[in-house]
This record gives sequence, structure tokens and C-alpha cells, in this order.
Amino acid sequence: MREMSELKADRFNLVIVVPVLLLLFFLINYKPKSLINIIKETIFASYQNKQILEYDLFLISTVLIYCLIFLFSKKYSSVNKFILFIIVHYLFDFYSGLGLSNYFQIIYLFFLVSIFFNFSLFNKKINIITISSKFNFLLILFVVFFKTPPFTSGWAPSEWFKVARGYFGLFAGRNENSAFITPNSPRTFFYDLFTGGLVEVFGLETGYILIKAISILLVSYGIYRIFKALELNLSQQILVISIFVLNQDLIGGNEVIGIFEEDRFAVSFSLIALSNWLEQDFKKYSIYTLLSIFTHIQIGLFWFAFVSFYELFNKNREYIKTFRLIILYSLPVVLPTGFEFLFGQDEIVYAFNKPSSWVYAFIFQAFHVAPFEVDGIVFNDFLLRNWSTGFTNVLVFSFVCQYLSTKLNNSKLKFFMYFFIIYFPLAIFLHFVDSQLSDPGNLASLFLFRFDTVFYLIILCLLVRTLKNELDISQIIIFFAIVLVGLVNVNTSQAIKYNGLDNQIRKSEDVLRQISPEFILIEPNVELYTGSIELRTGIPTYVSQKYITNSLSNFPEWYEKLELRGRFFQGECSLFYEMNLEYFIGRENNLTKCGELFYPNGDYSIFKVPENIGFNLPTFNSSCEFNEKEAEKILIQKRENNNLSYEITIIYEDSTLDCSGKVIGTNLPQGAFINKDVDEIVLVVDK
Repeated sequence: MREMSELKADRFNLVIVVPVLLLLFFLINYKPKSLINIIKETIFASYQNKQILEYDLFLISTVLIYCLIFLFSKKYSSVNKFILFIIVHYLFDFYSGLGLSNYFQIIYLFFLVSIFFNFSLFNKKINIITISSKFNFLLILFVVFFKTPPFTSGWAPSEWFKVARGYFGLFAGRNENSAFITPNSPRTFFYDLFTGGLVEVFGLETGYILIKAISILLVSYGIYRIFKALELNLSQQILVISIFVLNQDLIGGNEVIGIFEEDRFAVSFSLIALSNWLEQDFKKYSIYTLLSIFTHIQIGLFWFAFVSFYELFNKNREYIKTFRLIILYSLPVVLPTGFEFLFGQDEIVYAFNKPSSWVYAFIFQAFHVAPFEVDGIVFNDFLLRNWSTGFTNVLVFSFVCQYLSTKLNNSKLKFFMYFFIIYFPLAIFLHFVDSQLSDPGNLASLFLFRFDTVFYLIILCLLVRTLKNELDISQIIIFFAIVLVGLVNVNTSQAIKYNGLDNQIRKSEDVLRQISPEFILIEPNVELYTGSIELRTGIPTYVSQKYITNSLSNFPEWYEKLELRGRFFQGECSLFYEMNLEYFIGRENNLTKCGELFYPNGDYSIFKVPENIGFNLPTFNSSCEFNEKEAEKILIQKRENNNLSYEITIIYEDSTLDCSGKVIGTNLPQGAFINKDVDEIVLVVDK
């Protein structure tokens, strides 16, 4: 019998190890990097572009302490030395960015030395358990607050755009020249109603404060509840939140602490739901799971599926009722989203001649979803480093999960570990397969790595729990104090930055209110912090690259507007003459051809567009939007309206397009400006 149990254990370990080995195989044999380069760039990521002579004393001292701790310290077991090494590495990666500050260098080195020499402010190790849960929550709240962009009049860029979607889409109404063209979807309806409603009821500034305050409280409570469910004592909670706030993800660049967005709300609800699941409170679990689904369907459904797989596999009859209720009440958002996903059109973006999903995944969201190269895409150094670090994290934490699974008695927590080991290597493999398809991007656009933040937090909790009392409370408090001071410093710097930018932009907003144009354009190089303009003034801003439409149905429309704006600022001034563009915002020192300086204000100066009579040629191209009579009628009408005198000629040609009787081209470039200088327009019609 003993031999049989050992055999079963060996088989189980084989099941766990195989996905890790497969991941290792792909890392070694496929782009973007070899395993050696991945490890090298991870450990010394901040110094990759430096020569050896540039390595400073701070780096040398830190690496030396690494070696001392890892090789010679007798205070820790071999496993805990490895865990400690990982923690110290992440700390170094964060604090190397503060290398210009001698203050932080000294404090950080002091912390490392204290670890090695077993420095303690107390004679005995202290395990803080007895302090009230309210104090625990307040500590987490402080960390989340100082990590979140500050309460200032200048919001973070993404905050402007996400609030605008709900406000204009559900309350104020959306202009055709608005930058916020995304249709309100059932996927985000709950969040849009919440954020847009608060702005509608309380006004923009007060509404913002309320949204941010609720976001901070919700995120803090979610983290607090998962800490409580995992039975971490205060010292362990302090250590986990201090590490987690420095780096919140493993792969794909995801966060939960920071700016408020719908996914942050959904992750918080999911954390609360998971904590209730661990505590066997299915009623509360179902409520928070539904809130997560209604806030961000992908995140909510993933964790619902995760829990359901475990409970149904274990034939938990008590859970079946909960399962049915969640399915039933989530139908208002699941059904339309499913219909859109299955039957929605993936429109072609003509600038790339690729589907919207391809452009979205590999051009605009490659940092989050595209770990492998595809034809037509060049991986820059930034993307290479991002994904090589992510691959290494998955590899390392797969081994960590395997180690933790041997230490855990709770079957639910074991399931977390096994699921991570299988899911993330599998996700990487599926992304690789997707990159090799003739039509890649459909899988990448699903954001398969979006869930790593929750896994990382839970793994980190369990990892720190295994340390038990090997770290002195004095060291943890010192570490927490360093982190908190750093966060306060960053928060203060952000407040100064955001306030300065906002005060400058408000000056341009005041002028725009006075001249009241129909719409404006904003130069791409300065648009990042200008989300307030349309919300505060009500003047449409046409398009924004920061605000990427989340609907593939109107993605080509968004990209076409983005391209037209780019061409305008590159000197094709006639593109917007027909639309009566009067003003645009750009850099004062930028010698633009398309306007005269009207109001000087640095990067946010206002320019006036000179008047010109004419129009832009409609889309007479291979998209076959117009038949012969329609096109001719349009040109005749525009000729009369603009008092022009060009000739209209029609020729017929054979083509491979299925566009019989439709206009497939002209003698002029697409979108060309038609004025008195144009004598003839030739329409090419498919036979």
C-alpha cells in the first residue's frame, strides 16, 4: 500500500512538473529571448544599458549582500534564503529607481545589513496578533491611499477617459465629434452608471473625489478581507502589503492599487468574493461575484469559473444552488456580451489591412497581451524586457507554487497553487500558438494574463506565511516605514505634477469657453493630460489615443479619426476644412503649418485655423461604399455648395472586387482636399 501511495504521489508530481518543463522548453527555443538572457535581464534589469565601469557603489554593495545572505547566512533555511533573495531582488528593482537619493540608498542598505546580521530592536521575536482588525485595515488603507494618484484637481489620464465614457454616454449625450465614441456596453454598464451618475449628481470635482474615495476603500477592503481569510497576522500583513505595493503583477502589467478603473473595482469584488468562499460563506460570495461580473465581466466570470470548477468537481451540493443563482442573475450582462463576442463583426482597419482585433492586440495593447512576435510587428527593447521578465516570473512562481503545495493542508489553497502551475504556462503556450496562426490576435485580445494580480497576491501571502517568525518584527516595521516614506514622496511628487499641469490646462479651457468652437483637435504629443477639456468645457475633442475604444465594432472608426488627426498635425491641413475646424491645441514652440498662434500657453497653446473653401473627397475606394449615381450626386452637390467648377468624369474598369456598379477609386488621393485648384474628378467604377 505504501508503494502505491508513493507511486500516486510521483504521478501527481509529474503532472505538476510537466507544464513547467514545457514552459522552460518554449523559453529556451523561441523568441523573444533565451532563458539565460531572461534571467540576466530580470536580475539586473535596471542596469542593462550601462557599461561595467558605470556600476556604482550602491549596486556593488547590494549584490555583495545578496551573496552573503544567500550563501553564508545560517539564520535562515535554504528555502527561506531563496524566498528572501526574491523579496530583496524586487526591493532592489524598485529602489534603484530612487538611486539619486542618498537618503534612500542609506536606508535600503541598512535594511539589508539588518537582515544579514540578525539585527533586532527587541530581544525576542514578536508575533503581533492581538491588535484589532480595525488597525489592520487602517494600515492597508494608508498604503493604498499613498500608492493611488493623489486627490488633486488633476486626475490621472485614464481616470478622465473612463468617467467621460459613462457621463457622456448615459447622461450628457455624446457629440459625433466627441473623443468618447465607445458605445455603452452591458459589459461596463454598472461602472459607467456608477461613475457617470456620481458626476451628474454631485458635479465633476466632487464626483471625482467620491469615486476615488470609494475606489481606495474598496481596494483596501478587498486586500484586508483576503488577508483575514488566509489568517495572516499583523506582521505578515505588513510585510505582504509592503512587497505587493511595489510590484503588483507577474506578467502583462496589471494592477489593482492605483488609478480607478472598472477592472480595479472588479478585482476588489473578486478578492472579497474569494475570501468569503474560503470562509464557506456562499451567500456573500454570490453577491460579490455578481458585482464583479457586472463591473467587469471577464474578471468576474473567470473567478466564478475558478470556484465553480473546484466545487462542482468535489460535488458540493450546497454550492449548486449558489451556482444556479449566479448564472441566472448574470444573464443580463452575459447574454449580450456573449452574442457580441460570437457574432460581432471584426471590422478591417484599412491602414493595416488587418482585423480590428489584430490592430488592438499587436499595435495598441502589445504591452499587456502580445508576448510573441507576429508578421508585421517589430518587438522593441521595452516589449522584450517586459515579456522576458514576465516569463521568468511565471517560471519562478510555478516552482514556488509547487513548493507551497507541499506545505499546505487546505485543499482550496492547494487548488490555487495547482491552477497557477497549469494555467499560466498554458496561457503562454496558447499565445505562442495564436502568434503562429495566419490570422493572429483573436486569442491575444482576450487578455489571458489579466488575472495574475490576484494569484500573485495570494501566493505572496502564503509565501510569507511559510516564513513564520524567521523575520524579526523590527525588520518588518523598518521595511514598512521605508516603503511608506517612499510612497508619500511619490504621492507628493505626483500631486505637484498633476496640479501644475491642470492649472496650465485650465487656462486654455477658460479661453475655449469664451470662443466656443464646435470641436477642437489636440496634438498627439500633448494629449495625455487633456482629458479634462471635453468634460469641463463640453467642447468635443474629436479623438484621443489614450482613450482606445473597447468595442471592435467601431474600432476602425476610432482609428480612422486617429489617423486623420495625425496627418493634420503632420501638415495635411486641408483634411478638416470641410468640417469647419476653427481651433486646435498644440505646443507653442511647434512650428505648425495648419494654424496661427491664438493663445500662447506652453504645450497647451491654442491655434486658429485659417479659413478655406472646399471639401475633402469622400471614401471613393475599394471599400465600395457608393454606387455610381450616389457618388456623382454627392460631387454635384458639393460643387454647388462650395461654388466650384470641376468636371466629373466616369470610367469603367474590371476588378477582382465584388463591387459591380460601385465606385472603387478616383484620380486623386483618398481624402484629398477639393478646392478651386482641382479641374477634374475621375470616378473609377467597377464593371
